[in-house]
Amino acid sequence: MKKKSTKGFFLFWGSLLTAGGVLIFYISAYLPLQQARDHLSEVDYSIKGVIIAPFIFMFGVAALGAGIFLSEEKLNAPQPATSTRPPKKRSPLMLFLLILGGIIFFAGPPLAIFLWFKHEIESLGYSFF
Repeated sequence: MKKKSTKGFFLFWGSLLTAGGVLIFYISAYLPLQQARDHLSEVDYSIKGVIIAPFIFMFGVAALGAGIFLSEEKLNAPQPATSTRPPKKRSPLMLFLLILGGIIFFAGPPLAIFLWFKHEIESLGYSFF
């Protein structure tokens, strides 16, 4: 029986999520901005799409990065034998920095895109909410 490729899994889903994020952003933000720039009387946009699309895109980029940089040898390497020494203690500062980095990586771009979209819609003379 053939073993499934973990690298292929990450590459496939990363590509799919990245393309999905771009498509959702195009439909929910870019097209309404084009309508607003053409000065239509009413512009319909999706705030959920503007917020969700960058998250989907960022998860896709992370999965693509995992698929590109992880090798099959590392993923399928045998586990080392257990040692008798006590496990290393993790520094609370390192845990905090890791969590903070993840929040900045995944929440920073969606927040920036949301604020940019809000500014663009309001500068074209439309109400945001």
